Amino acid sequence: YKPIRDFVEEFQPTKGCKAYILEDCATSLEKWKPHSAAFFPQLVAEAEKITSSLLQFREAPGGNPMFAFAIVCYTLDVKQFGAKGSENFFELINKMLQERDPVLLDGSMGYLH
Repeated sequence: YKPIRDFVEEFQPTKGCKAYILEDCATSLEKWKPHSAAFFPQLVAEAEKITSSLLQFREAPGGNPMFAFAIVCYTLDVKQFGAKGSENFFELINKMLQERDPVLLDGSMGYLH
């Protein structure tokens, strides 16, 4: 048994959260659930706008705008763009975490960090 938090313990990010979502998470989640990342481009585009707006009025969590962006991505409901509920990023991440599959966790590590 390995606690989920320990999967990212030694991880060192090499790119931004957006890239981790569009590249690593999308690739990993698509292999697990085909077409699951179809709305990721809309997700990150909308999340960028929302995050930018939010950061005009408050400090980013931990002083890092990527943390704010990650939270916005996680909470954004993409059904407004025609997605099914099962295609929401938060739904996919939650189900993936429940699976505890090391390959899926590895593919999402950059976002989870």
